[in-house]
Amino acid sequence: MFIITAENHAAQFVLREGTIAGLTYRLLRGVAALPSMTAFRAGRYRFQTETVDHTDPELPATAELLALLVAERTEAVQPQAKPATDPPQAPAALRLLIEHEVFAWIVDRWGWGTARVVLLVSCSAAWLAMELMSRWYERQRAAVAGGTPAPILEA
Repeated sequence: MFIITAENHAAQFVLREGTIAGLTYRLLRGVAALPSMTAFRAGRYRFQTETVDHTDPELPATAELLALLVAERTEAVQPQAKPATDPPQAPAALRLLIEHEVFAWIVDRWGWGTARVVLLVSCSAAWLAMELMSRWYERQRAAVAGGTPAPILEA
């Protein structure tokens, strides 16, 4: 994945089979690029399916890298005064990145037909969960308005 920052600096995540295999930011590579990867606040990104030759075998595991990116990003954002109601932005960006990578991995591994079925099933499950939560919330709200506690489970 290539990222062009608002300052026109290039950053790159090399992803292989769901893991981060390489990092670059300008002339920095590997773990040395990590602090700079959290410094920029805006940019454009694109995915490239071409094979990239450079990887860094000394990189920590992907989970550790993601934790470092989130931790450093959170520390960089904390000094600014933000309202308490704003959701954190770094986890949302990581979630979006992971969703795209997982879907691309499913397409590469099993094809578009399976990916469409997985997408349909996951969307249906999300819809069902939202519908059930909405009904539960409405029962709780009606019970509070009526002054009687709502049953936790209906028979």
